[in-house]
Amino acid sequence: MSFDSQEGGSQDGRFKAVFACAPECIKRIGADGRLIDMNPAGLRMIDAARLEDVRGHDLLDLVDPQYHRAFREALASVFQGKSVQLQFEAVGLKGRRLWMDQSAAPLFDRNEPGKVVEMIAVTRDITALRAVEGELVRAKVAEEVARSKALFFSSIGNDLKTPLNQIVGYGELLKETALEQGRHDELADIGRLLEAAGRLVSLINQMLAVSLEEARRAASGAAAFDLAELVDDAAAAVKPVLRAAAAEVVVELSEAPQLWTGDADKLDQCLRSALSAAAEFAVKGAITINALAVFGQGCPQLQLEIVARGERLEPFRARARHELGLSALKLARDTARLMGGELKISAEPDGARLLLRVPARTASAEPFEASAA
Repeated sequence: MSFDSQEGGSQDGRFKAVFACAPECIKRIGADGRLIDMNPAGLRMIDAARLEDVRGHDLLDLVDPQYHRAFREALASVFQGKSVQLQFEAVGLKGRRLWMDQSAAPLFDRNEPGKVVEMIAVTRDITALRAVEGELVRAKVAEEVARSKALFFSSIGNDLKTPLNQIVGYGELLKETALEQGRHDELADIGRLLEAAGRLVSLINQMLAVSLEEARRAASGAAAFDLAELVDDAAAAVKPVLRAAAAEVVVELSEAPQLWTGDADKLDQCLRSALSAAAEFAVKGAITINALAVFGQGCPQLQLEIVARGERLEPFRARARHELGLSALKLARDTARLMGGELKISAEPDGARLLLRVPARTASAEPFEASAA
């Protein structure tokens, strides 16, 4: 762009109109970095009442010190004939701080082509945009922290249920044996043991409630995941619970797509809790898992069928394990609802059947025909 560099020289009328009326800051800067001219919008940005308040001033006086070097390099590049863009933090005459996005270009002397005499820059106030970006980053970090906490609490809760199963089971056994043999002097100690176990159950339930609340606050995040890996990881996470029940897991996913898109974190948490609940019906037995792509509630869904079969327990042991199973089942149901899905359970002659459906899309490259829900 050519421009008459003489101060007070004639300027094109159209340029004057744009310069005066533009909603963004337009300024002319000399090779020494001092301000030659600035339009009214720019003066308002830096809280200057009139041009004379800033004309001839070094623009670095209005730039946060940490951006001085970048500003000098941008100025040098422009006077080498290049156009540059720079974001920096400015400080107005009244101390107000603003984030600026500046696009600058050289002005060439009309009489000496190639000679840069001034820099012209258009600067936008992006303070509000930077604030929104900062909020988004903070929200993303908070979401990841909430997800991590939810998964941690869920995992710890499942791990604590293994010794709790043993405490409650042996406590009930000791109590029933003492009553049968008339050893009433032992009942007080056994009662204290069962009372402590009850407090531990309450503590775990509170911890899982906190886990669910954290997950509820975290926004749902869809991502691609490998179904077989997710199921294997969930089974490994509740391995202590399965070991205590002497139950094995049989995964039958050969007919299901391998890759899916959905909220893998919440699905993992839901599946862990569902497997913990299923373990209470699979003592010395097996838990079988299979999957299917279905369509229900107006969207594609992943259906996981969990079938638990095992031995029938004596009444006192069945009651103890039943309470723990209900806690895990409630968490699994709440998490499924949080995802927009559902978990149903039905009794079987030698166990139970859990049917979990959650929103998810198959991402497999292999053709797969979805079943109707």
